[in-house]
Amino acid sequence: MTINICRKLSNSWHHNCHISSQIYCWIQTFLTFSNLQSFIINRKINQTGKFEAVQTFHNADILLAMTDSLTSILCFKILRLLLLHWCFKAIVKEIHCHFDIIYRFQTNLFMYVSLFRSQFQFKDVSWKIFSIAEDSLITYLKQQSWAMQKEMMWFLWKEWNLYVHQFTISRILKRRRWSNKKRQRVSIRQNDELRLNWVVDLLQLTAEQLVFVDETFFNETTRWRHQAYAPVGEPARYQASRKREHCWSVLSTYTIDDYLFCTGIREGWFNGEAFFRWLADELLPLCSFFPASKSVIIMNNASIHCNARIEELITSHGCEVRYLSPYSPDFNPIELSFSVLKAWVRRHFEEIWPHFEGTFGEFLHYAVERSRCDRFSRQHFKHSVEGYIFEADIKALERDLEAGTIDFD
Repeated sequence: MTINICRKLSNSWHHNCHISSQIYCWIQTFLTFSNLQSFIINRKINQTGKFEAVQTFHNADILLAMTDSLTSILCFKILRLLLLHWCFKAIVKEIHCHFDIIYRFQTNLFMYVSLFRSQFQFKDVSWKIFSIAEDSLITYLKQQSWAMQKEMMWFLWKEWNLYVHQFTISRILKRRRWSNKKRQRVSIRQNDELRLNWVVDLLQLTAEQLVFVDETFFNETTRWRHQAYAPVGEPARYQASRKREHCWSVLSTYTIDDYLFCTGIREGWFNGEAFFRWLADELLPLCSFFPASKSVIIMNNASIHCNARIEELITSHGCEVRYLSPYSPDFNPIELSFSVLKAWVRRHFEEIWPHFEGTFGEFLHYAVERSRCDRFSRQHFKHSVEGYIFEADIKALERDLEAGTIDFD
């Protein structure tokens, strides 16, 4: 009955404003925290697997909010709008406060069931969770890998009524061998069925037979370093033209040993005719007849690669041609070697270029030779497609089968 009276008085505030701000603050305090206590209940799972309700609200927040009438009015307004699921921008516009204050209040409300973190501490914090909840957390990360650890804590609270510490989340991720790394954008046109067919077709070949062909581009922005020193509080800026003027192409071939000695470098791009001449004059004389080593040429689906003229030229030299599945650069180990080459250019360009006598194309030849970006070729092959099959691995498997050291059970 008391709650109903307070609600009527609160509603009359909006119609005739006959109630003072202090009385209104007390009425909103009573209503807000009466409603809050009715639904903010945290549950924990005990050792028997049953749910046990635990009251997690503390009345000290009311006392803290009542210390200042103006502060209490703002706090209760923010709390009311957060419970009504207002967006941050709308609350900031309504209350006229900083965005960080709203964010901190919402985080405290989710994590500590309170606007003020220092006035409440959980007594029933779970430092261990059961395996089913861990599996659901991993499933959640597979769908939303960009989630932060606080969002993982909130997920466990919503789905399993468990409040765990952030250190527990870190230990779970470390035990499950999950780490935070840079996200890689994948095209929405990537076809899983075609990728699977490529992997199955690849089982018939060995890494020694494969020759990957691809090209990369260099311009003025390639040599820019992304990190620099500057005074504290000041940005690290420098003046340079953002216009991409001259572009150079590096066309290379990658095997499990190194780059073949046919790397083509030219200003601009390789068109269909230039690629055909490079393939006939430079690459194919270094390849062998199938099924010997270096006899399967693998290319992406660029327009200059996919035509009957190129396929006829390759097959006439006794080699075979394979095309990667569309939008699958992770299947091509030469992309990893290009990243090593560009990192070397960014590191040494400012040191070498002022004293270098030659064109930028000659500098790229020098960079390919000095960077030794193909020295990690075997590691790159093992990293792509969860590892290409090596002849040494096949022979080792045959020896184990003959010796009977492999137990299929």
